[in-house]
Amino acid sequence: MLRGWMGLVVASLLLAGCGQTGRVPTASEVRVQARSIQNVTVEEARALMAADPALIVVDVREAAEFEAGHVQGALLRPVGQVSKWSKDLAKDAHILAVCRSGHRSGLAAAKLVDYGFTNVASMTGGMNAWTAAGFPVVTGQR
Repeated sequence: MLRGWMGLVVASLLLAGCGQTGRVPTASEVRVQARSIQNVTVEEARALMAADPALIVVDVREAAEFEAGHVQGALLRPVGQVSKWSKDLAKDAHILAVCRSGHRSGLAAAKLVDYGFTNVASMTGGMNAWTAAGFPVVTGQR
């Protein structure tokens, strides 16, 4: 199944690369892009949290945002400090990055991949989508 997914990613990247720049990406560009982040919906994220007790949920927002409401068990690790806090995690740790809308979590996840992490996902839609789906949040606590 992963091969099919990766094949689809590679094909999409080739097509996207041709359309945007008029050239075919090099093999190394495709490899770098193909190993990038897995984006998961809030429903998929919730299922991952339930199924994988080793999953590390990293909320990459700022402290005030986190305290206003976050996923149970999430760690507050601001996106601007990825280079610092990533050193405390195993490169093969299963990590789910979360933010308000999905943008910062995508940036943090990309940085983690750049740093050699191999099992990183970003929750699309972020906490906005999480709360819209009616999923529980925890307030306060850092």
